[in-house]
Amino acid sequence: MAQDRWWVGNVDVVVAAEAPSLAPHVEQMAANVSSALTPAREPMGEQIAVSIKPKRGEGLGAIGRTEGIAVWAVVLLGR
Repeated sequence: MAQDRWWVGNVDVVVAAEAPSLAPHVEQMAANVSSALTPAREPMGEQIAVSIKPKRGEGLGAIGRTEGIAVWAVVLLGR
């Protein structure tokens, strides 16, 4: 990405999991993602903004039955 002059503007992540409870770890998870993406940040920019939102399956489907975890991520790229 950096070679082609692309950079990461921000990252928005939703993690759907019934267990374990992710809320106590969201801040550290966001910091870890931001740190891992540091080489891809805007050259004159600050730290990459990362938003991680934990959601529960509320007992519905495979996620609610603790059979799996789903993750959706959207990344804003700029040039």
